[in-house]
Amino acid sequence: MTIIGILHLEHLSMKSVNCTSFWLLVSALALSGCDNSAPFTGATSGGGGSSGGAGGNPGGGSGGVTEPLLQFDTDYLNGDFVAGRISGDGSTLVWVDTADPLGTNPNGRTQLFAKNLISGAVRQITLGSETFSYATREWDITNNGDFVVFVSRQDIAGLNPNLQDNVFLASTSGAATTQVTRIDASANSVRHPQIADNGVIVFSSAADLTGDNLTGATQIFSINSDGSGLAQVTTGQLDVDDLALAANGSKVAFTSFRDPFGTNIPSTDEIFVIDIDGSNLTQLTETDQDSEIPRISDDGSSVAFVSSADHAAGLNTDGNSEVFVAASDGSSIVQVSNSATRSSGRYTGIGTNSTTPTNPLTGPGSFDLSGDGSTVVYGSRADHTGDNPNGYHTIFAAPADGTGVTIQVLREGTVALSAPNFRGDRPSVNNDGTAVMFISQYNLTSFDQNVGDSFRIYTSDVE
Repeated sequence: MTIIGILHLEHLSMKSVNCTSFWLLVSALALSGCDNSAPFTGATSGGGGSSGGAGGNPGGGSGGVTEPLLQFDTDYLNGDFVAGRISGDGSTLVWVDTADPLGTNPNGRTQLFAKNLISGAVRQITLGSETFSYATREWDITNNGDFVVFVSRQDIAGLNPNLQDNVFLASTSGAATTQVTRIDASANSVRHPQIADNGVIVFSSAADLTGDNLTGATQIFSINSDGSGLAQVTTGQLDVDDLALAANGSKVAFTSFRDPFGTNIPSTDEIFVIDIDGSNLTQLTETDQDSEIPRISDDGSSVAFVSSADHAAGLNTDGNSEVFVAASDGSSIVQVSNSATRSSGRYTGIGTNSTTPTNPLTGPGSFDLSGDGSTVVYGSRADHTGDNPNGYHTIFAAPADGTGVTIQVLREGTVALSAPNFRGDRPSVNNDGTAVMFISQYNLTSFDQNVGDSFRIYTSDVE
């Protein structure tokens, strides 16, 4: 693993997780069968301070280790650690933090930050006294890394005087933030904003925004990034949760415990998918165990999720929380991970070998699906490849069709000889499955010295 860019955040304190320091890393995966074609360049239309990068080649695939770009204090907030994500084209990192690296967040409020991996520039995207929800599913980044959509109660653009939850769109390069929705009364929590390459945004709300939600159920709404075309996508008593929008804007995957087809008698969380125009609602899972945290491919053809159910004919009889991928038309489900120990989802065990359940919906989750649908990355304590005999919670990558070779991303030869272990968690993957971002509690590079309680962002090659 060749480290070619580092962003260093110190003194991250954890309130509900049994560890006190994390690093966020980005690694290029050499996966057999991956599509290495040109990345997506999704276009949408729409501040904060910025700082240029220093040294090295932040966006390239080779080169020497650079010096830390930034170093600053931060705090753990409201039961959720600092969360991050990589753009589909691998050009941009966006994360949530309470730090003040640029002198524009002196009160230590929860803010969005972005790093351009090509230029090395770091920018604070959001400003304000309480900008937005800290949960990672409360914001999203475009495939090309140019825009971030998020929920806030602040009057950022002068159009939210009643300080209600609204959806905002911000440029990662510093252009003015725009308010997308115009919700003046309580919307019973606007959540889960997601943005497609064509500028269509979806979000969930229990409010009656179009006159079609008189029952107050949590519904999916769509809107254009310029604020036009507000529409209600779902109807009835679905009570949706945790949305995932296909990058081409065609479909939305979500979870619901409701029973629209008479096939969810236990009222477990199940995975559904629906066309953006509200047609073709399809229930993809049907078991007596929860299925959660959908991730959808860019073309909407496949949906990854985690579940402890035995979806694939006898492959998960031990009831571990595993990663599955379903065709969005409901025709098939394959099991991608198969662990003798807890794998992903609820049992993330961040930085420990604990199986203490955590809520996967408050963070980025322990797995991700590449935009082209080819690759799943996930965290697990299992020894899938023979490289994890000590049972560290580490990062794996596997073909999303359930066949082919699983790779342990962190292993002997890809981390420094001085690294105490291979622990990592909460991965985010780019479009073609060649770059993965993840967190680690431990020093994984020989360059890192005197780490203390810290959180770091890296760019790395993994071969």
